[in-house]
Amino acid sequence: MGCRFHDQSLRTYARQIAKRSAGGHIVVIDGALSRNEEKFLRELDASVVRQDLPTFATELAGLL
Repeated sequence: MGCRFHDQSLRTYARQIAKRSAGGHIVVIDGALSRNEEKFLRELDASVVRQDLPTFATELAGLL
């Protein structure tokens, strides 16, 4: 959570981690996505939550 990939090497690293983990990826992100970020999220088949991370974490903690 909270990490934007500003270069290809970080996206490659994240892809390797995602390949080895279970499906159902959820991405919490605020602001516009770059073309490469959109492509990366489509490849992961990730659900995108359009919210800033502090607000999302507060709401999530309230559900627990």
